[in-house]
Order: sequence, then structure tokens, then C-alpha cells
Amino acid sequence: MSNDVIQEAFVQIWNNASEFRPHIAKPLTWMTSITRYRALDRLAHEKRYRDPIDFDQELNSVDAEDQSASPEAYAIA
Repeated sequence: MSNDVIQEAFVQIWNNASEFRPHIAKPLTWMTSITRYRALDRLAHEKRYRDPIDFDQELNSVDAEDQSASPEAYAIA
């Protein structure tokens, strides 16, 4: 993940180098902010698309299985 973010940031810096305005920010500040926003975008994207675990569905699937199973079998399931 972090390598992808760094690469995306470097590509964005390379493609937008002509838009850098030295009277507004220092080069390192500009590059750091691009990298920071790339990382925040990636985190937001992953959080949005992460599959949450539906605990009720998981418990119901365990209950639907063999009712005579031992507690150890339930724990493993």
C-alpha cells in the first residue's frame, strides 16, 4: 500500500511539476502535501470498500450447522 501511494505521488509530482509555484510554498512542502493527500485518499478508499463482518450472519450460520456439535466445533466454525 505505502509503495503504491509513494509511486502515485511521484507520478503526480512529475506530471504537475510545471504547476509548482515557488512563491506559495517550498518544493518539499508542495511534494509532502501531494504525498499526504494521496495517502489520505487511499485510506478513505480502503475504508469505504472494506467488507465489514456481519456478526449476526456468522452466528446464524454456526447455529444452522449440526446442532449436536461440541462447543469446540462451534468455536472452530
